Amino acid sequence: MTLDPPEGDWPSFKTLADVMTFAGLTGDPADKDTLAGSLCFLLGSDGSDHPRVFALIPEDDFSKLLEKWKVPAMAAGSLVLQDPTPRQAGQGALVGRTCRVVVGLKPTAASAPVAVASASLTTLHSLFLSGRAPYTDMAVWGPYHHRLAKKIRLKGIRLNSQGEIVPVEINGPADFEAWRESYSVFRTGCIMFGQISPARLDCYEHHIRSYHERYGRGCWALLYQADVRARLELAERLRRQGKEEHDCAVAAGGSHPFDPKIPWEWVWNMIVKDHAFWHRELEEPALLILAKTQKTSQLVGADAPVEVPGNLGADRPTRTQPSVSARTMSGNT
Repeated sequence: MTLDPPEGDWPSFKTLADVMTFAGLTGDPADKDTLAGSLCFLLGSDGSDHPRVFALIPEDDFSKLLEKWKVPAMAAGSLVLQDPTPRQAGQGALVGRTCRVVVGLKPTAASAPVAVASASLTTLHSLFLSGRAPYTDMAVWGPYHHRLAKKIRLKGIRLNSQGEIVPVEINGPADFEAWRESYSVFRTGCIMFGQISPARLDCYEHHIRSYHERYGRGCWALLYQADVRARLELAERLRRQGKEEHDCAVAAGGSHPFDPKIPWEWVWNMIVKDHAFWHRELEEPALLILAKTQKTSQLVGADAPVEVPGNLGADRPTRTQPSVSARTMSGNT
């Protein structure tokens, strides 16, 4: 038995009352003298609100709310309010978690603050100001920027056997965890500049994590390539599509969720919903790799190479094939 409801059941959670039922809290949600109703009363709801209303309450804040929760109980023939039992406290926590799960947010424990170097912030800010896709190359973008800068200086050039100076490519993250660390820095920057909400950013991370868990480490190079193409190419196509749809809707006297002032909020919502893109770039080729009908090298191009695990410190020359994301000493950060 899993802690969360199956993904196929998520659409059936239309109200907070549905979530209460899943968590095992009984009684009329609109009656504060019942177990379910007492928690609804604390949340300021009668149980008819959609779970999304409570999904964006930070987990720490939701836990603090539960500390104030008093549940009804019968004592000496009269109704009294008391602290919840450990079982009831767990059910209350499950309500908050389920609200996040059924709207597509992955519940996470409180994490340590992510520091972003000023140089990285400047780069990201310039992308937002220019209107270009906020693509950051995870090979040279991530935490501990000062350490990475030293690595870039050391690996930027090398001498070949003829004594000629040649550029050295710095490849992308070797695995999902390394990617997640870099994406966390990107996430922090987007939130700081108010361009993409935490909910949209977390949904994208959950999207990549789900694929990684489905296809395994053997398809990581393919998954990273799809991620790069999504953030670099698909994102810009979606921005143009959103702007066109928005302009047409406004001209016709209607409205559209695309906001020209913060276009990437809409883009990050739609980027995980472009099923045709993910099927073409990842799902179909991943099945070919897992079925061993084609090799990874046949399906992965040169535009988003990854580091080889266990060989992170080795220098390797730039590939001879031109690459839109070749990382050299003067590469994109």
